[in-house]
Amino acid sequence: MAPMADRISELPDEILLHILSFLPIEDIIATSLVSKKWRPLWLSVPTLDFDQDRYFERYPEKQQTYHINSFIDFVCAALQERGSRQPIKGFRLLTYDESQSRHDYHYVNRWLNKAIQRGVENLEVDCYPGYELPSNFFNCTTLVVVKLHWAGSSLCNDFSSVYLPSLKTLHLNPDGGIAYFCKAQDFMEFLYGCPILENLVAKTLRFNDCSYEGKVKSLSKLVRAEICDLDGEGVFHYSVKVFSNVKFLSIDQCNEDIPMFPNLIHLELIRVELKSVLDILSCSPNLQIFDLDFKYSSGEDWPNPQLVPECFSSQLKKCVIANYTGMANQMRFVKYVMQNSTSLRSMTISCSSDDHQKKLQMLIELASCPRSSTTCQLLFK
Repeated sequence: MAPMADRISELPDEILLHILSFLPIEDIIATSLVSKKWRPLWLSVPTLDFDQDRYFERYPEKQQTYHINSFIDFVCAALQERGSRQPIKGFRLLTYDESQSRHDYHYVNRWLNKAIQRGVENLEVDCYPGYELPSNFFNCTTLVVVKLHWAGSSLCNDFSSVYLPSLKTLHLNPDGGIAYFCKAQDFMEFLYGCPILENLVAKTLRFNDCSYEGKVKSLSKLVRAEICDLDGEGVFHYSVKVFSNVKFLSIDQCNEDIPMFPNLIHLELIRVELKSVLDILSCSPNLQIFDLDFKYSSGEDWPNPQLVPECFSSQLKKCVIANYTGMANQMRFVKYVMQNSTSLRSMTISCSSDDHQKKLQMLIELASCPRSSTTCQLLFK
């Protein structure tokens, strides 16, 4: 039988490098053993993915013998082998060891500095407490996507000269954890240092000083913003004016100064008082999808609005209510939406009660509510 042809190795290097860029670094290096053609290929892969947990799952004997030093040696060797001229377009570094010392973070800074010097565009970093980003990160001209996962750490002590001219996506603690800023002012300067930012996620941020004395400006290029659990010594009441240009907005607080949202299509609100909910809806003339979470809802009085939001008359197509309990103000709000939304296609309500009889009573009352839209479906879960 004739040997099977190696059709993969016949592919152009550009295609092979693209395929390799989706693999973990351990597998990329292993391909160098396939044949002479594959041996130098991994040195040119533009994306490097280092994950400490994955590394020790792959080599459990090294975790028992060398622990964190083995992973440090592995990353150092991989970067050294590539040389100083090979570009790095994507760099992902996940380290989870709480025993890491500042000496270990010295290596992390060295690795990030190499990635920055080689034109990194996509950067994702996860580190334990005590680590601060190197200063040249905040002036990197090539970064397009940044995802930072912090656990009890301060990102930096000086944000006065942040300038990331190419950054379009910024995720700060997208999966939880807590990151600290000395001042709310630092957080705002971080954002204003990203002039073409389009996608922002910021969760569980803490501030020692919640005051902000600068001028509030809208992020003119921002399209999507997800802001949740920003708090500190006092409360950081950020102005939603910063996000007034977005098409998608998810927030869990709202101050009194509500701007117009001319481009907003999808809105998610959590832990926001009904009066503010109605104010935001009134400032969102093109809203099509609205999600409201009643998880932290209080028994506040129904604000009894005099005017119907413009989006209700022609734009709003879908409304989703979560953690519904049937309180009077919640019932009035749901009825208000269905009675006034002429283009509504679906009203989806998720009830937090386990009492089947109570849920049935809620459904009967909601189902009897008049609807302005003849095509509106009521979905009750």
